[in-house]
Amino acid sequence: MRSPPDWVVNAVGVAVDSVSIVGVGLAPAGVGIGLLLSPMTNATLSTVSDNERGQASGVVSTARQLGGVIGVGVMSTCIALVPGEDNAGAMVGFATTGGVTLAAAFIAARTLPVPTKTAAAREA
Repeated sequence: MRSPPDWVVNAVGVAVDSVSIVGVGLAPAGVGIGLLLSPMTNATLSTVSDNERGQASGVVSTARQLGGVIGVGVMSTCIALVPGEDNAGAMVGFATTGGVTLAAAFIAARTLPVPTKTAAAREA
């Protein structure tokens, strides 16, 4: 199989034999992020009063950015520290970040309180 062109390697960040492999790997992340961000923001903003919405929006944005930074840091560390051929570090990185994401989702689902009323219902 031919090696991908240099622009593909630069865009993707790793040398893989097929761009479709990377696309298949990243598609679930894109769908998950798209399905998560809007409901997460809506749920957060609907549970606070009108005068606290700016702060709540800032907290959601900060959490989103912090999660991205931590994810990139963990993935980069795994790629740099795991030796081997065939992108072994990337495979360990994907498995690690996936496991951390699932663990965080489980902890959040088990520990976060479920709001009983929205802010609009409390104010009425």
